[in-house]
Amino acid sequence: MLAEAQNLVKLATGVASLSCEVTGCTISLFDEHFHAGNKDTMELASSLRILLDGSKNARKTRNPDPTAFSGMAQVPFVHGRLRNCLTDAMNALGSDSGAPSREVARPAWVVANYMTAIDEALRAAHNLAMQRITKLGEHLGESPAAITELLGVGAFDRECFGPTLVVELLLCLQALAIRDAAMRPAQPAPEAAAPQEGDKPQRRGNKKGGKVRQRGVGQTLGKGAKQLYEEFSQGFELVREAAQIPEALARLRARVCPDLNSEESVRLLDLLFRATHETNVRRLPKLPKGTRDYLPAEMVVRERVINTITRTFKEHGAVCIDTPVFEMKDTLTAKYGEDSKLIYDLQDQGGDMLSLRFDLTVPFARYLAVHNFANLKRYHIAKVYRRDQPALSKGRYREFMQCDFDIAGEYAPMIPDAEILLIVTEVLSKLDLGTFVVKLNHRKLLDAIMEVCGVPPSKFRAICSAIDKLDKEPWSAVRQEMTERKHLDARVADRIALFLDFGQGLRPVELLDLLERDEAAVTQHATDAEFPQLLSNLRANSAAREAFASFRLLFGYLEAMQCIDRMKFDLCLARGLDYYTGLIYEAQLVEGSQLGTVAAGGRYDNLVGMFSGKKIPAVGVSFGMERLFTFVEIQQKERLAARAAADPEAAPPVMRHNETQVLVASIGKGMVPHRIGLCCELWNAGIPAEHLYSDNPRMPKQIEFALQSGIPILAILGETEMQNGVVKLKDLATREEREVPRAEFIEAVRGLLLNH
Repeated sequence: MLAEAQNLVKLATGVASLSCEVTGCTISLFDEHFHAGNKDTMELASSLRILLDGSKNARKTRNPDPTAFSGMAQVPFVHGRLRNCLTDAMNALGSDSGAPSREVARPAWVVANYMTAIDEALRAAHNLAMQRITKLGEHLGESPAAITELLGVGAFDRECFGPTLVVELLLCLQALAIRDAAMRPAQPAPEAAAPQEGDKPQRRGNKKGGKVRQRGVGQTLGKGAKQLYEEFSQGFELVREAAQIPEALARLRARVCPDLNSEESVRLLDLLFRATHETNVRRLPKLPKGTRDYLPAEMVVRERVINTITRTFKEHGAVCIDTPVFEMKDTLTAKYGEDSKLIYDLQDQGGDMLSLRFDLTVPFARYLAVHNFANLKRYHIAKVYRRDQPALSKGRYREFMQCDFDIAGEYAPMIPDAEILLIVTEVLSKLDLGTFVVKLNHRKLLDAIMEVCGVPPSKFRAICSAIDKLDKEPWSAVRQEMTERKHLDARVADRIALFLDFGQGLRPVELLDLLERDEAAVTQHATDAEFPQLLSNLRANSAAREAFASFRLLFGYLEAMQCIDRMKFDLCLARGLDYYTGLIYEAQLVEGSQLGTVAAGGRYDNLVGMFSGKKIPAVGVSFGMERLFTFVEIQQKERLAARAAADPEAAPPVMRHNETQVLVASIGKGMVPHRIGLCCELWNAGIPAEHLYSDNPRMPKQIEFALQSGIPILAILGETEMQNGVVKLKDLATREEREVPRAEFIEAVRGLLLNH
């Protein structure tokens, strides 16, 4: 079934290319997918580009509107996601594609999770096909309701995607056949009379003496789409009455997808492969899976986020350091628990076994040991690498940037911890990310809970690692992992659940009071008769009492810093990394929670000692920069769309990719030296400016460049302005313009910039 579905994705992409030809969807809509960072999305975008290359219907355009072709614009992303889900399932569950299969015994819930993901991706692809069918119906002059009723396309189920594609293909062939009939002559031209004596010889062909060009719809299609159309249209007859539709659908379905592993289907898929690989179009190179390119406008967002965070760190007295992108393998080994399997190892070249850094914390501990620092407040912004399964829509990559702030050294208890939590709230507030919450817990309290519930000490870290998945998976899946994979007694797992459910929704100080000393309230919140005794045992545990004392001190400091309202004392928080020894925390966005955790950290008092033999306590936080970038990009696009909707008459706002404030434009020949001179004046005054690298650029081209780049001011020079010693300034937002003397030019520009 999985292999058939993979073939269905190939077929769906080919049919979508014919829909693009019919509807005139611009090929430029697929350009953004080349920078998505997802291998499958980029490959499908490249295939569509190749299929449509040379098309007279799907030409490249500037600033395409994706809303006008919503069913086409998202094809690479949606089909890529489906293909990705299918590949993951085939790798995990065993392939049925004909290749040697490694059958893997998986629990039923694991299989169900993969099938749920496939169903969601299939549903999205089916809905996208329905959008294309609606668009095709409009081109054929039919309403969406009429198309749905006539062709019987209904609600989604797992088996309906193939028939839906056949409906789409039928509409494409119908529309292209109508267009083909309109383009060809209605009847052959009459034979020419025999030439008479004295007549001039008649030339055959066009005026230039060439051959008569064959007319037909095939001449307007892209190179690959033309091959598909010629294949699919064999034996196709134009549907002229509604009564002919069921028969036409049945014939097409029998030919296209009776069985996607049949000989005929394999031949069609082979044709599709050749159409996307054997044309003269150059396939674009691919990005490695789990990585991305940043376009200029995206780099503006990236730099703004980094500058905001860096400025906050410097306000708190931190210094910047850097370390190598790779470390000795034994430096990173056994520091990350189960996540150690995600470390990238480098092939041994010169005798050293190396690994790409997994985070910035372990390299910082090594840094302190090597340089013999007893205390240091530092920040570090750099890329790290994890051999994880990427989810780009959630900001999860294999190569990504982290931003760490750490305080190392012997200090009074909980003062550095409180300041770091304050920094987290300051950064997220300055970035204007909406509502967020910082979850708190303590590793010693977690260990105490494990102990009183009956978890063997050897399994503490493994069970904490399972608890850490609760923000991604339901308790039933986590419990199953504990009992089946980690062989924990089911009764012990149920006792742990009593603590994880306890005190949800309470303020941090209220939950601490409840855990530490409030006997009367315990019975109100307890959901099991065994829980009061478990809690009594927890209060008697020395590690738990130490954690309670630390929280009491911390909450007092957070009250003084006026940020405790952002905190949530959450017993479900575990943080799976092995090196944490005390307070742990995670910051999550309440709005846009699909991005998950955007900052996390904790106290690690023993990590430096692993390298130096000296105990140097440390506490820190790491910001997930890629997730922050993703959220800020989404916010900025939404704000631009809102501005455009609020004022449709104004020039459409654009996402800036540079900081240019003035474009120096000119009218007439020989103005390049004068443009350069004016730019130099602006640069010397510290005002970002540029001009077009052309001898005599046309004014419309210069204005268009300024509008597309978001440049607010145009400084115009021409022969008249040169003779009068003035510069014409135009505010592109208000469309107001005025002339200013050359001597007052800089001050006039600064005055205009105050309004932008």
